[in-house]
Amino acid sequence: MDKYTWYVFTIQDEEGKFYSFCERIRNNVNLTEYAKQAHTMNACDSKKEAEEIAAAWNEAYRKNGTANKWIA
Repeated sequence: MDKYTWYVFTIQDEEGKFYSFCERIRNNVNLTEYAKQAHTMNACDSKKEAEEIAAAWNEAYRKNGTANKWIA
């Protein structure tokens, strides 16, 4: 399978802080392990859409004080 889907992941760290990022994953990959590690996981239609969603969520985490130190 050469097809893939873009996903936006939100991870919660040990301090309860969040950060979001996007990743391209082949459609034949079992997503169980990804889902176990992510606080949220959303499929997107394009890389652009995934990047926009991740950026918007990270901005919201900054504004409400729940951003992980990597994006704060």
